[in-house]
Amino acid sequence: MKKLIVLLLLLIAVSQAQDKATLSILPQPQFYEFNSGQLDLFNTKISISGSELLSNSGVTVLDSIKKIIYEEYKSNFVYDNSQINLVFLLSDFSEIPQREKIPLKYHDNFISEGYCLTIIPNEIKIIACANTGLFYGLHSLKQLLRGYAANQTLPELSIMDYPHFKFRGMMDDISRGPIPNLEYMKLQVRRLAELKYNYLMYYIEHVVKTKSHPEFAPDDALTIEEIKELSEYADSYHVKLLGSFQSFGHFEDILNHPKYTHLGERGTILSPALEESYSFLHDIYSEIVPAFNAPIFNVNCDETFDLGKGHSKEMVEQLGYAEVYRRHLMRLYDELKKYDTRMMIWGDIVLKYPLILDNLPRDILIGTWDYGTDIDVNGMTDPIIEKGFELLIIPGILNSNRLYPDNEITIANANNVLKTDDKKNVLGSLVTVWDDGGFALFGNDWYGLAYNANIAWRFQSIETNKFNSLYSNTIHNDELSTYTSAQSVFNNLLHLQPTYSLNDRVLKIPTIETDKKLIGVSLEDWDNVKEITSDVNKIILSTSNQNYKSDLDCLNFTNNIYKALAEEKLIFSDFNAHRTIDKKLIIELINNFKNLEEELEKIWMYENRNHFLDETKNLLRSRRKALEKLSAESIANYNVIAGNGKFFLEWMITKPIRINGEKEFDKNYLSVMGDEGSVQPKVTQEFLANGELNRWSRFVSPLDAINIFELFKDSSSGVIYLYATIDSENEQEIDYSTNVDVKYLLYLNGGRNDENNSKLKLMTGKNHMMIKLYSSYPDLLFSFNVKGVKVVNNKNHYKIIY
Repeated sequence: MKKLIVLLLLLIAVSQAQDKATLSILPQPQFYEFNSGQLDLFNTKISISGSELLSNSGVTVLDSIKKIIYEEYKSNFVYDNSQINLVFLLSDFSEIPQREKIPLKYHDNFISEGYCLTIIPNEIKIIACANTGLFYGLHSLKQLLRGYAANQTLPELSIMDYPHFKFRGMMDDISRGPIPNLEYMKLQVRRLAELKYNYLMYYIEHVVKTKSHPEFAPDDALTIEEIKELSEYADSYHVKLLGSFQSFGHFEDILNHPKYTHLGERGTILSPALEESYSFLHDIYSEIVPAFNAPIFNVNCDETFDLGKGHSKEMVEQLGYAEVYRRHLMRLYDELKKYDTRMMIWGDIVLKYPLILDNLPRDILIGTWDYGTDIDVNGMTDPIIEKGFELLIIPGILNSNRLYPDNEITIANANNVLKTDDKKNVLGSLVTVWDDGGFALFGNDWYGLAYNANIAWRFQSIETNKFNSLYSNTIHNDELSTYTSAQSVFNNLLHLQPTYSLNDRVLKIPTIETDKKLIGVSLEDWDNVKEITSDVNKIILSTSNQNYKSDLDCLNFTNNIYKALAEEKLIFSDFNAHRTIDKKLIIELINNFKNLEEELEKIWMYENRNHFLDETKNLLRSRRKALEKLSAESIANYNVIAGNGKFFLEWMITKPIRINGEKEFDKNYLSVMGDEGSVQPKVTQEFLANGELNRWSRFVSPLDAINIFELFKDSSSGVIYLYATIDSENEQEIDYSTNVDVKYLLYLNGGRNDENNSKLKLMTGKNHMMIKLYSSYPDLLFSFNVKGVKVVNNKNHYKIIY
């Protein structure tokens, strides 16, 4: 592994050294041409003309340019007797030099946001048709000055630049995790503006405090006054704050409040069958919509799974799902028209029921998404375009339920946007940062946002090593590329079995269950995790990078979490082998987790409010406390389940089905769905079993290496079904084992495995596995693992990678 990492770092360094001709501007300009000369900026005098044309934010950027020139180039700004002149001009498009290079379809884009930047002997000039263009030209100059600081010169060149998309936005989910504080929101505005984004949206469910309905919001929720202040601030940086309020699905957090529970269906969606629902939305809209400065408001309305399962059951039966959904949209549309605001929705439901589009106003803006690597762009855009609607293409920073974004998928997903090149009605892109689950430190998202910025503006793919060099030079002002080098090594965790996709389950699933005196340890690959994280530490410690150091702090913190987890697993691996532990190692590990708690709070409060901090910190605190309790007890009293291979810790499961003893175990309790061995359930799917309504749901084990299911407190007998899929690239037999003695049946692809057979005979492609468990005890313990192959998973879907 060490040799691989050293080779990787060498390749990164060589790639960056070979690419010195790349212009240090991100996003990359549309056209640029180097001339033969250099403009010497070292220890010189510079004058400025036309600075009165700049906006207040433009003046702020100019001040940062002055600071760079003074600190890095040892030069000063003067009023006369200058050697170099920095010139700003506003011009009519007809006077723009070399405007013939600009294709006709981009003329409006240049006029509103484009600029020309020229560097010739004794002069740096920025020309634009609008103040926004001057602002973007200033940012490009700022990045050039960073990128060429080591040379003390700038190359003579000419730049002609403008955006591909008119709409270049970022959405931050602030409702399923941290809520950023106002100062960090302003920092987001400034950094987005530097990357030439012009829209910012926050995904809002219950985290806004209104005067009419303050009850459902957390104490430190976003206020209407803060939204207004941020809108004004963003506007000064040429960024529009796009309004949002979830207005149909994902209503759980509001409905959890007793005052609003009656407005819901199954506790998940706002009921369209109740007029009070629309009175509620009217109240919210009247306060929140005017607070945002963008002429667009996103009502969301995605993933309305439970529509028709509550108050609206009769409506859906009479009118149909699609029509009830359409009528709800029209109520919201009419409400927003009062504020002269364009309505935006997510496109998942209208793509599923395309007839809805026939009877919707064509000025509704639709956001359409797929966060995969190679996606069907035509399938997610053409049905919308053909009906005459404008749309936004929605790439994503892959951060959901992760400790760190999967930037390999993020980059691949962003490049799918390029498939919209010949499509009309694509207004732009809105890259989404979903913070549902995970630590959701925003400092970890800037890399992916910078890559997406280049796609939205330049509309051209960029090779990863080249991008890494650009990102380091232009954003972090770091010629050593410390952040991107450390991240490149850290990304090796993406492909290891326990840290696959950087899923946060590895932190959420504990190793110790002190009440039940259990230790569960999956041992596979943790030695490699320890090695990788140690190498990342060495790279990070080698830097003195100062620009946006908080990004590096976030990466280092996440890396240290994985390092502590590896140390924990390896300690118990040694105990499993020798039945003894040096308690000094336990004390060191306790201190490591305590330090991580303190580090988390420092980073968290830099970005966020207190909301959700305790829930996040508890993931570290609970591991520390379990270790503290273990250190005070005799570990000999603990039952240890440990081993290599892949332990299946995530399933789709049923609720316990009460039965009268083992004699009833063989009955098919899934009979209404079909043969129990052949059933392929969907999440939230319901069925009747023994006269009671049951529902399939996702399950994550509360302990590593072993599943703990709670049956009935009275110790009555019960049955639970577990379902998972296993993808295999070829036919093969793999070994499996169960480490806890319970009665069970295992079905694979509809066939029942003989109980004496310890192998799974897999077909090529997706294999369906159903396990039926029986217990007469309140706690049902069951351990299942496969060996001899590398297996990774996303939820209850497992895949053999080699």
